[in-house]
Amino acid sequence: AADKGHYEVIRVLASYGADLGKVNTQGNTSLHIAALKGHGQICKFLAQRGCPSTLKNNEGKLARIIAKENEHKEAMKECKKAEKTEAKGRGSKPGTEPWAIRLYDWVLEHQEKIVDLFYKFDVERDNGSRSGKLSKDNLMTCLLTLSAPLDNEVLKKVIDAHDPNKTDAIDYSIFLTGKKYVNKLYLVGAVKIGKKKKKGGGKKGRRKKGKTKVPLPICTAPAGPRTKNGGPPSQYIERCVPFTDETRFDRDNPPLHPIQDDSAWYLHSPDPTYVNLSDAVKFGDQESIKVAVNNGTPVNQRDKYYKTPLMIACLYGKIEVARSLLDMGADLKSRDNFFWTPLHHACHCGQLDIVKLLLDHGADIDNQAINGGTPLMRAIESSKEAVVSYLISKGAKVQVENKKGHTALDIAKAYADPRVIAVVQKRWDEIPPPVDKNKKKGKKGGGSSKKRTVKSAGEKKINTPVSVEGDKQETNDGNDLPPLLQKSSVLRAASALGIVSEQHRSIAFTPHKAWIPQATTEDLLRERETRRLRYGYEIDFPEYKPPFQKNVHTRVTELEKQES
Repeated sequence: AADKGHYEVIRVLASYGADLGKVNTQGNTSLHIAALKGHGQICKFLAQRGCPSTLKNNEGKLARIIAKENEHKEAMKECKKAEKTEAKGRGSKPGTEPWAIRLYDWVLEHQEKIVDLFYKFDVERDNGSRSGKLSKDNLMTCLLTLSAPLDNEVLKKVIDAHDPNKTDAIDYSIFLTGKKYVNKLYLVGAVKIGKKKKKGGGKKGRRKKGKTKVPLPICTAPAGPRTKNGGPPSQYIERCVPFTDETRFDRDNPPLHPIQDDSAWYLHSPDPTYVNLSDAVKFGDQESIKVAVNNGTPVNQRDKYYKTPLMIACLYGKIEVARSLLDMGADLKSRDNFFWTPLHHACHCGQLDIVKLLLDHGADIDNQAINGGTPLMRAIESSKEAVVSYLISKGAKVQVENKKGHTALDIAKAYADPRVIAVVQKRWDEIPPPVDKNKKKGKKGGGSSKKRTVKSAGEKKINTPVSVEGDKQETNDGNDLPPLLQKSSVLRAASALGIVSEQHRSIAFTPHKAWIPQATTEDLLRERETRRLRYGYEIDFPEYKPPFQKNVHTRVTELEKQES
């Protein structure tokens, strides 16, 4: 049936409890065969009814791989969905349990018998109409009479789900549709056989949700050429891997001096591995970054999105990496594809120590991005009161507008954090009213120009020429002295005769492989403690969200609660 594409036959077999996951002599299931022939909707039905999608045949191929090799896109898509569902666990969502699907298939196949039996309990009225409802006991009797494939307890739960108000009147037309106990994706209406509807139907001009066009294209840099000797592009650096005898030395037991670690003389050196410079900054691999910069990699090397290593360090809160990059000469005025500076990324991250570090090194506090956003606006969006207060204390302007005409106060009110609103509102109230420059010029007249002329005249008087006679006398006194004769020396005479060699031989020893400094176990534990103090205890959990994402997620959750 799967080979010929007979969907109705497969549905009848499923209603009678057939095992759809049987394997033939080649190791193929019915899902493999349907994928081979390109029957996408049959693949969907089989996967929903328990046919394993992660089972390989004798050739070691999944059903998805077979569909891909034969260029059946629809079948490949359904097999891929089935693999994800199987990985999450079948029956984890309500309405996807095997018993619910089994009951639905049985009801769909025996629908005529079930309706005839229902009509015996729902007698016609005088006008020929029926009520369309049955009591719980009558519905249970009908299903047990027809030998429904469920236990009495499960069947009772299904019937109770159709009577939430406990009126003892169940609409059996809803029971026949299966909407109360089966997920909508498993209904027969969701599995359509035949031609698909053309896209763009319905009212003209109507668009799908979430398919809006991006008004600003994202600019990305092309992959650079390979470096000399066939190396990877310049944004990839060689990773420094600890190379030592692990049975003798480790991070808690390092060698006392370079000569003690002679592992390089009897161990094979590992093959070079390369890592993206941005990833090295993200994970704090300072040793690889230092070696790469010393070997000629630019400290302001940009990645695919035109971000420099300093921007990545500020974005992920790596203060030690940011400090070392600044010592190497990283540019504070560099901008990415959205014209964000490192200070924008630091404020977006919400780490006060990095913001202080950048401002101490001379970062521009009012730099505007491509949309006119300032670092203060980024800090407000991240809902970081300490960063906002520090920026304002350092002179950040709250009256600067972005491209939409919004000031920092407007953004603070939009993100609705009362602590941040109070700080920005206080600074906004302290701004003096603008002064009319025309009135000020009319009152004072040209008094300022007179002061300038007097000052310039004074400067001319001060800069009088100094006599040079004293200098001439000093130089003449030095020239009149007789030249000093060089004293004779036994060593100089011996060197002239070739007796003594002035070339000193170096006794310095260069080890074959240097020990890479590693953090000890105590240092790693201290670093984790520092991370918790900086980011909070949630940093150690996979559900951790950065300040901006956390702020947006909180707001969206509150809005959903209000709507519900």
